[in-house]
Amino acid sequence: MDWLILILGVPAILIPLVLLFGFAGCSSAASCANYSDCPAGTRCIDGACFDATPGEPDPPPPSGPQNLVAVAIDDRSVSLTWINTDPAATDFRIERAPEGGEFAAIPAPADLSPAGATDASGLLEGVTHIYRVRALLEGEVSEPSETASATVFPATPVNLVATPVSFDQIDLSWNNASATATDFSLEHRALPAGAFTEIFRGTGTAFSHPGRGEGTQHEYRVFAIVVDGLPERRSPGSQIGPVGNRIGNDSHVHRRIHGAVRDAHDRPDGRRGILHRPAIEPNAPDRRRHPGAHRSARLNDGQPHARQGHHLPARRVRGSL
Repeated sequence: MDWLILILGVPAILIPLVLLFGFAGCSSAASCANYSDCPAGTRCIDGACFDATPGEPDPPPPSGPQNLVAVAIDDRSVSLTWINTDPAATDFRIERAPEGGEFAAIPAPADLSPAGATDASGLLEGVTHIYRVRALLEGEVSEPSETASATVFPATPVNLVATPVSFDQIDLSWNNASATATDFSLEHRALPAGAFTEIFRGTGTAFSHPGRGEGTQHEYRVFAIVVDGLPERRSPGSQIGPVGNRIGNDSHVHRRIHGAVRDAHDRPDGRRGILHRPAIEPNAPDRRRHPGAHRSARLNDGQPHARQGHHLPARRVRGSL
């Protein structure tokens, strides 16, 4: 009889205790990120706490990454590279902070590998961000790497347009696409082998570039710049070219230059080239067709009288009355 009481009574006592407190050696925590989340005598394995082998010390954390480099790619992303010093570590945690701020882990870095990643999560153009990286191994976290910083580019100007307005001047304009840029830098070079030099810096979005040689070609590029007391930050350049006021051999090419109209068409001698003729003002009479057709003379009554040609005053003929 006693043995029957033990068979039925012991399970009735143990089962509620197991359900209430969990299996022996397991933590009440639902999950863990590292060993510090688990109670003494247990280990964090695959996100859960399990019994540790008696007398076995906790494994050491992985060694931290080294030679962290941060490079801005554009106005939205930063490329990060480092050297992994622990071959067993295959996962990494990237932490980011604003200047003077606290570090926080990036939730989902792109292209994560043992040698690098890309941060494109909520970056602000023209702002400097500071990074550090930790290696993760079996729930253990390494010491952080040394820090590296990168300044996200301002947004590149858009719609750069270059318009030849005369034989020696090109007008340029562009649109600002940046919320943080304070200035613009316009650079020019003459083709085919000139070097870029700055020809304008300021807050404007237009510039006239005179003094260009007739028939020459040019390239331009414009940058957005953030100037706020810190080291200057500039966007990638928006470039246009080749640009010029070259007058080619097509018959439709037509330029008004210093009161003359230039037409490119066949010359009378059979060669291709440029002929010059005087410019004709709008609504002006065409005197080339009939030299005297549009002349007028005023008589004593003040009324205009059209002439159909040149009229010379009558001359006295020798010998006549």
